Amino acid sequence: MAAIAIPRFANVQTSANEKANKANIATLESAITLYMANTNATCSFEDVVMTNTGALSAASGLTAGSLVPGYVNEMPKQPGSTTLTYVKAAGAGSKVVAETTP
Repeated sequence: MAAIAIPRFANVQTSANEKANKANIATLESAITLYMANTNATCSFEDVVMTNTGALSAASGLTAGSLVPGYVNEMPKQPGSTTLTYVKAAGAGSKVVAETTP
């Protein structure tokens, strides 16, 4: 019985972490978009850079600022981590991604 239950639990945990990760990314991308609208940004979403602390910047067309605490209470941590958050680089097709090193 345990041989069946343990692998299934592992799959449930992995699935829950993946869904939480996707939800965190969607929340941060929405917060960036809202920040851009509230600050009358003239750059595109792809031009925005976000650090692991939530600081935002762009080469031009964006008032530098932070998502924390005005748009999110704190930077979300990746599921299963106490230190890794999320980042965003500038460039074509760039999106918020899970940070690989703190």
